[in-house]
Amino acid sequence: MQLVRYDAARAALEMAWKIDEVKKVRSQAAAVKAYAKQINDREMQSWAQEIYIRAERQMGKILIKMEKAGERVSRTKGRPKKGDRRSRLSDLGVSKKQATRTQELASIPDKEFDDYIEETKTKKKKVVTSGEARRHFARKTRKAKTRKKVKAGAKVIDGTFRVLLVDPPWLYGSSGVITETDSYGRANRHYESLTIDQLCKLSDKKGTTIADIMRDDAVLFLWVTSPLLAECWPVIEAWNFQYKSSMIWHKLAHNYGNYVSVRHELLLICTRGSCLPDRPTPMISSVQEFKRTKTHSAKPPEFRQFIERMYDGPYLELFGRKKITNWKVWGDQAGIEV
Repeated sequence: MQLVRYDAARAALEMAWKIDEVKKVRSQAAAVKAYAKQINDREMQSWAQEIYIRAERQMGKILIKMEKAGERVSRTKGRPKKGDRRSRLSDLGVSKKQATRTQELASIPDKEFDDYIEETKTKKKKVVTSGEARRHFARKTRKAKTRKKVKAGAKVIDGTFRVLLVDPPWLYGSSGVITETDSYGRANRHYESLTIDQLCKLSDKKGTTIADIMRDDAVLFLWVTSPLLAECWPVIEAWNFQYKSSMIWHKLAHNYGNYVSVRHELLLICTRGSCLPDRPTPMISSVQEFKRTKTHSAKPPEFRQFIERMYDGPYLELFGRKKITNWKVWGDQAGIEV
């Protein structure tokens, strides 16, 4: 019976090429899902959720088709002139937010969308929401706006270094502690991430590892967020450093967290061999207050200046976003091909 209902709903969607028809299927799916939740029927919940997201996607296809055919006013073109018989979103009973959401779903290639739904059902035993699907494909297809991952096979890192500054593209969701919810998953909207294992094994195209390019007496400054504090130690050990101390960047602004408003980020100080500061005094305060910018994950340049006050180079920055005087920068936004 479940399969019959599912097949009937899929067939109804395939035949629906009017907004009202799709809205009817979507409403029915929502009602079935609510009922299934009440009686704790997970199989029914699953297929009802899938029909709902497919209805959203079908609505987006219809809106796109209507715009291309000149049957509705594009959101970007404003109000229709007097006598213009094209439909507006309000005439169709669709909000601007719904139109944007459904058209984003509709823009996903059919095979990619179907494969993603089936893979999620198989691996996670659930069907994703429309929001989860849109975020997944946005991460997959959107070009990184701020930085992309530096991966094995990238340009050779030339030379050896005494000071290493790293702001890793941490992957949230790699353990039972960090989840893939939107609170901690937003980084993936801006750049591709690396797992802990990938960071530990990071190397250039010659196979040179991070441990290989650092001098026997060297210092590592490693940016890490609170949720990942417990997970970063294998990276420090793999690069052959030992934790010594830390600095705190107080961002002076609210930031969502799972337990508290996370308004700080940590800059861990780790060394190998003997690498005390060249200029230990005047001592730099461990807590620094700088308001965060609108650029995702951008760090205040003052921290690099603090490092230069403490240590002489040569300096290397990993995952850098631009070229810096007196620093070797390894990262695609600094002009390095990956």
